[in-house]
Amino acid sequence: MSNHFALQITNQMITACKSYITEQGYETVWTQPQADVLRKLDDCIKLNEEYQVNGAREAHGQPNDIKVSIMSLASWTH
Repeated sequence: MSNHFALQITNQMITACKSYITEQGYETVWTQPQADVLRKLDDCIKLNEEYQVNGAREAHGQPNDIKVSIMSLASWTH
């Protein structure tokens, strides 16, 4: 995976997670129930962990079992 492509994926993941956590900018972490915010943060952390594992495999030329789908990230924000 090229560094430029990895950077684009990373930026998309950050944007999607921010939108997911803030309900597309309509909420803040302070205006939502604590349990909801913690669940959303945990979801984003798990996404990052999967991306890091799969990105490392890709960098070493190993096949990925799980692909990060930008389309699945987009579905989080709806």
